[in-house]
Amino acid sequence: MKQFIKMLVVLVLAGQAGRSDAQTAVAGLFKDETDFRANRVSYPLSCDPGARAIQTEKLFANDKIIVRNGDKKTALLKKDFFGYRDCRGIAYRFYQNEAYRILDTTDFYLYTRTALEPNAGGKGFSSATKYYFSRSPNGSLELLTKGNLETAFKENARFRNSVGTYARNDNELREYDPYLKQYKVKYLFEESEK
Repeated sequence: MKQFIKMLVVLVLAGQAGRSDAQTAVAGLFKDETDFRANRVSYPLSCDPGARAIQTEKLFANDKIIVRNGDKKTALLKKDFFGYRDCRGIAYRFYQNEAYRILDTTDFYLYTRTALEPNAGGKGFSSATKYYFSRSPNGSLELLTKGNLETAFKENARFRNSVGTYARNDNELREYDPYLKQYKVKYLFEESEK
């Protein structure tokens, strides 16, 4: 009976320790690309409801990040940070005062951004998602198009040829293959390097 109680206490304590680790997500700001690559946040944020929140987007581009800790607000400059990871574990990079979601970092960086754009005819706005890439973590972001890829990777003839052959249009570059678990453009690049 004593052994049963000891085992029960050990299991309860182990369960409590596991739960506290799972509830504490490592969200926060990355100071630079080195922190991002090391998966290390320089300015940690709590994911507890109401504890701290990060606000990066407004209707118009803003050069500040607003971090809330209860009733206290702190304004930080986006230019002082590489990006951030939210409480869902999604990483973003700051580029020209906008936050871009980082989708993939293998070989080159792939990003997405959803923003409001005016409708045709100038009446109203619609949400539009665009895809971007950069050759390095701090490289400039380019719209993910066949032409931009061919220009950026002009030294890789196999990749340029496969983009022209297998991607009939720019939209096919951003297709995700659930079986390969990667984007088509990444698969084409990977195959060109073999």
